[in-house]
Amino acid sequence: MIKGTVFLLLSLLIAPLVSAEPGKEFSFDDALKRLGHDQFKERVAAQAELREWGQARVEEAIGVFYKIFRSHEDPEIRLRCRELLKELVLLNLAEEGEGYIGVKMMDQVIMKPGGQATSAVRITEVMPETPAEKFKLKVGDLVTGIDEVQFGRGVATVAFGQYVRSKKPEEVVTLHLLRNGEAMKQKVELMRRPPFLDEMMFLPFGQEFVPPDPKKIEEDKFREWLKKKAAEDAAATDPDPELPEN
Repeated sequence: MIKGTVFLLLSLLIAPLVSAEPGKEFSFDDALKRLGHDQFKERVAAQAELREWGQARVEEAIGVFYKIFRSHEDPEIRLRCRELLKELVLLNLAEEGEGYIGVKMMDQVIMKPGGQATSAVRITEVMPETPAEKFKLKVGDLVTGIDEVQFGRGVATVAFGQYVRSKKPEEVVTLHLLRNGEAMKQKVELMRRPPFLDEMMFLPFGQEFVPPDPKKIEEDKFREWLKKKAAEDAAATDPDPELPEN
């Protein structure tokens, strides 16, 4: 009875805020109920509407979906709210950490017009599902600079790596490239640097590093967030998140 009252109040406090379809006003209450609909397509559509609602107010939606995930009686609704909650939590976490492009590289000395030697970064491998792949960097590309940074006669790979890691995920950098002898610029939006990369530096010589499954990394991050959230709620005098108002 208490749980039903909680979700009735939750529904009343969340006003129609986005459009589910052209000409149709979004209703949080309706979308939440349809998460447990008998028809699969209705459940998927409702989840998409709630995703759009959540992405427009991430912090607020995290609190709301967390409350529903922890308390709702319908297991299907709990499961789908967990998925929505996970997406928003990972979206928040993606904004933290260091920047990452996703290439393997080596130093190379090149000659500028006029015969002056300078350092560059040669891309030796483009990692899958990274900004490097998304923005079509190629093996053999020479990076001569990034944004306003030119490598000069220093160790280009070190300067390049330090600069990228000094940036935040989703920041955009401009690479100055030489591709088949032609100078060009390429903008790249960075992603969050995977934490397991640091583990590679401490492997015994000759041991191959097998990166973990990205889906497992995401699930582990989310479980860690849930554990932390549960601990915070247990310590709080009022564990309920502030509900949205009309």
